[in-house]
Amino acid sequence: MSVSRWCVLPLLCLSPWAMAYQVGDTVDARWLSRLQVSNQQTVVVDFFAAWCESCRHEMPLLSRLYQRLGPQRMALVGVDVDDDPQLAKRFQADMKAKGALSFPVVDDPQQDIISAFKPIGMPALYIIKAGKVVKVLTGAMPNVDKVVEQALEAKP
Repeated sequence: MSVSRWCVLPLLCLSPWAMAYQVGDTVDARWLSRLQVSNQQTVVVDFFAAWCESCRHEMPLLSRLYQRLGPQRMALVGVDVDDDPQLAKRFQADMKAKGALSFPVVDDPQQDIISAFKPIGMPALYIIKAGKVVKVLTGAMPNVDKVVEQALEAKP
């Protein structure tokens, strides 16, 4: 017996990944507001957590890119998804002390923001231009700064 495609569609809609932001999607204004950016900016959203070793590796690269390009070229906002606010504060303080965190961070202990974006892995980066997702990067990348810079230069 074959399964009709009409039986599969409701199951897909129930999937937790069905509503994840993907390339081409418009980001809801309330999430841009929570990130303290406008839909007119080019934004890189970096989801990270203290437990994520790859995040620790990528943050200094992203920080240097942000310092080099400055807010004229992009807004870079970190989203700390640690559910323990004290752990998040210690982690961010440690990264700042090492010079590895120079961009603004929004704490997401209730995990509202990450629940809206639903990345499939960590670290997760979303590049947003004029309110639309133009690139999603997940997982460890040794040259994440170069990949992000190329994505920023790409025409939509």
